[in-house]
Parts: sequence; C-alpha cells; structure tokens
Amino acid sequence: MVSGQGRLALEAIRQHLSLGFAPSFLILDVLAGKEPEIEARRLGVPCFRLKSGSRSEVQGQIFELLKSQVADWIFLTFDRILDEGILNLFPERFLNLHLSLLPAFPGMRALERALERGVPFVGATIHGVTALVDDGPALAQCVHPVAEGETRESMGQKMFPLIRILYLNVVRWAALDRIGKDSSGRPRILAARPGTGRITPEPEWWPETQPVVP
Repeated sequence: MVSGQGRLALEAIRQHLSLGFAPSFLILDVLAGKEPEIEARRLGVPCFRLKSGSRSEVQGQIFELLKSQVADWIFLTFDRILDEGILNLFPERFLNLHLSLLPAFPGMRALERALERGVPFVGATIHGVTALVDDGPALAQCVHPVAEGETRESMGQKMFPLIRILYLNVVRWAALDRIGKDSSGRPRILAARPGTGRITPEPEWWPETQPVVP
C-alpha cells in the first residue's frame, strides 16, 4: 500500500523473484506515483487506486478492497492511518515504514520534527501496525548521522540508500517466513544477526548483487 512516489514498492515488485515472493496486489493512494502501478500492471499484479473522499469514505474503500484479497503480509509506505476494522482483516500482518527511530517521533512529519529538535541521528523503522499510531513493535531500523544545516530533502536523499536495503531485506525475511516471536513473545526477525553498522538486523541481501529484471 503506497503513498508518495512508491520507489520502495516499485523496486520490491521488480525484484520479487530474487526476494522470493509473489506480489498479491498493489493499493495506491489518490496522488501516489504512477510508475509502481505501471510496473505492477506489466507484471500482471492487480492494482487499485483510491478515490478522493472523506476519511470514512477512504477507509471504506480500503476495507472493501482488502476484504477480498489474500496475502501473507501487507507492506505500507502509506500516509494514512488505518482503522482497527481494516487491521483486523489481516491481524498482525501489516508492516509499516516510518521515518524515525521509533519510539521517538511517531506520527506525521517525523523527520522534520527530529531535525527541528536538533537530534544527532535520524533513521527509519519498520514496525508492526497496531491501532495506536506508530506504536507497534519495531522489527528493523536504520540510522544516519545528521550534519549541520541538513534539511528534510537533503537528509531524505542521504537516508534513502539505507532505507532501501532495510525495506528489501524485511520483504525477503517475510517471504522466508522469518518474521516471528522470540522467547519473550516479542516480534523479531528470526535467525538474524544484530547489525554492527547503520542497519539492524544485519542485512543478508543486497540489490546490487541481483540481476536486473527485464
């Protein structure tokens, strides 16, 4: 489910064979970029674009679309908060990318608010989605230092290569059925090594080593 340009979803769809999953569907927000939709349709992936409306109307559209779908996991780079009724269609199966090191800076404009506070590091978190905003368990994170004078745009460009690796590795771990719970019942990437650099868990899959899908 995609808002914005959808670059991460686009790459996951293009690399789905190497990542080991079959895309079930793509839901795009009203103003989401067209390129992911074009690529998904080229590969025969069902696509649905939301229509403008009130919050309740859009939530209704999402519910109606999802209730007839089959999927193991639903990945979000999506700006809308999902109602609990939608989350209950796929319990504990929604994963969201949030542009902060949760639990710091939940909600909208997370990266901007972090920079405004003058934090020395920013990052991104992939977490399980719950009824509370950005409150679900964190599965993976990446971190980047902040230089003086950074803006949302400059920081976003520097972070994107890390976020790309983070996102695609979590997609792969989901495809390998390696998202589970530890002995304490906390969601975790199973059999993964702690990260020693800017991404944790340690990435195991690198896009640059994969052939380009024609």
